[in-house]
Amino acid sequence: MENPIKIAMKMEIDGMAFYKEAARETKNPLGSKMFLSFVEDERKHLKTLEMLFKGVAFDLIDEAFKGDGPRKRIQTVFSRAKEEMEQGEVKSEAEAGEVKALQIAMDMEKEGYDYYVDIADNSDNDEIKKLFRMLAEEEDQHYKMLQNTHTYLTDTGNWYLWDEMGVIDGG
Repeated sequence: MENPIKIAMKMEIDGMAFYKEAARETKNPLGSKMFLSFVEDERKHLKTLEMLFKGVAFDLIDEAFKGDGPRKRIQTVFSRAKEEMEQGEVKSEAEAGEVKALQIAMDMEKEGYDYYVDIADNSDNDEIKKLFRMLAEEEDQHYKMLQNTHTYLTDTGNWYLWDEMGVIDGG
């Protein structure tokens, strides 16, 4: 059986490549910025997993998760989109490829979340459990942001109504 940390590292590398390409192909600035933000998150995850694989102390690994999480960083992008709508600026329509990229990304994030939860649940090591739960939480945040972006691009009016009720920030 292949080492689960190596599998996780491969998932993060694949995620970075996908998000770089998606950012390059996405014409909508909101989607492009979100994908680029995910590239940085996946890079951070990969670095963390590489440190774990090399046997680096967990307190140093824990440092990798300090700072703003994905939701906090991308909130400003969504806030700008809301302001543009309030000022009457028309958003560009999503192309079919952009919507498909969001759907693929949501599937990838769900798969990553499930994998990380499985590792955490089946580990006897409390530090491994903690690390993989943190990774799973970030994957879940990515999924929710992708879902939010999908709604923004495909059903902007309802996205705006949900935002007004506080769903965008998870509140």
